Amino acid sequence: MDERQCKRGEIAVKYFCDLNYVEKNSNILVVNTEEDIIGKLLNDNDYTNVDILYCVSEQRKQWITKASNVKSSEAVKITTIENDEQGYPFKKQQYEVVIMAIDPTIGKNILPSFEIIIQWVKSGGLICWSMDQLNVSDIDGKFDRSIMDLCDKCKWLSVLGYPRSLTDYIEPGINGMFHAMQVV
Repeated sequence: MDERQCKRGEIAVKYFCDLNYVEKNSNILVVNTEEDIIGKLLNDNDYTNVDILYCVSEQRKQWITKASNVKSSEAVKITTIENDEQGYPFKKQQYEVVIMAIDPTIGKNILPSFEIIIQWVKSGGLICWSMDQLNVSDIDGKFDRSIMDLCDKCKWLSVLGYPRSLTDYIEPGINGMFHAMQVV
């Protein structure tokens, strides 16, 4: 397991749990890379309804597992979240929370995905993620603009006190952010 991605996941779950925002039996979707550290840590923190969508950084693949509601022992794999026609096994407004640990391999691919991910979250629900600050500079400010554009379109709002800057996020010298957005 990639130690950096493990750390990203640990931080995402820590800050999500610190929010103390949802019930332990809430429907949660983890959008993750190859490792399932977030799902395991959520289960360790007594969250019981966790589905996982893996984003893989290899060539585009078709759905690998069945297109149905999946729990943390199974997962769906995709390369990017591009449009609603991909046949995702999720219903609109199915989840109270989507949680992610964005690593550099999918950081740029997540920008067009937010509008689709928002559709999967119930009004009042959360979309949370941790990420390297390096990702933001790599995307030349498009990331912050994308977040603000969705605020301007009344799709989501920043949770009070977020985003939070994280010093020495995954290792010394690499800072990060934790975002928490509430779906309108």
